Amino acid sequence: MGLSGKRIVITGGAGFIGTTLARRLVDANEVIAFDNLHRNVLSGTDLGDHPNFTFVQGDVMDVEGLTEAM
Repeated sequence: MGLSGKRIVITGGAGFIGTTLARRLVDANEVIAFDNLHRNVLSGTDLGDHPNFTFVQGDVMDVEGLTEAM
């Protein structure tokens, strides 16, 4: 059973696990990747060109920024 039609926020979305998860979900969902770019695996993917994908740079310690991204 897969997810579809959902809005999904992935913290750590530019890391290895986050980008892998985003690639699996982005065709059928709106995916928002939230990351501070400490490790930027995202730049090596084509996710940024996908119409269902949005990247927000921020830190999970910033509750306001994370809440706004959601």
